[in-house]
Amino acid sequence: MVETYTKPIGFLTQGFQQPTKVTITGIDEEKENIVVYPNPARDELKVKIAQAGSYSACLYDLQGQILIRESFDVGSIPFVLVMDIEQMKAAVYILRIANILSGTSQIQKIEKY
Repeated sequence: MVETYTKPIGFLTQGFQQPTKVTITGIDEEKENIVVYPNPARDELKVKIAQAGSYSACLYDLQGQILIRESFDVGSIPFVLVMDIEQMKAAVYILRIANILSGTSQIQKIEKY
């Protein structure tokens, strides 16, 4: 049973409450010196990394299924990973690039046309 009480200044629903105010303090556009291009893409997706380390790249569909998974070491800089997406259908995908050693990652929406 869920009860909601409404007043002129707002409402209260019994149970778990979400905060009504979200503050964004900043957006880091090039975390870990990673650039993904072109976006939208047709045949291939390139990931340029300008910091040495061990990385993993995963491309997900919107249902969370991993479609492409690659692990690689970056020694010489800049390094460009080329991902073949030609056989994939036109859709929106999620790309996650993770620095395995530092534990940081970058997530980006990818559009395939």
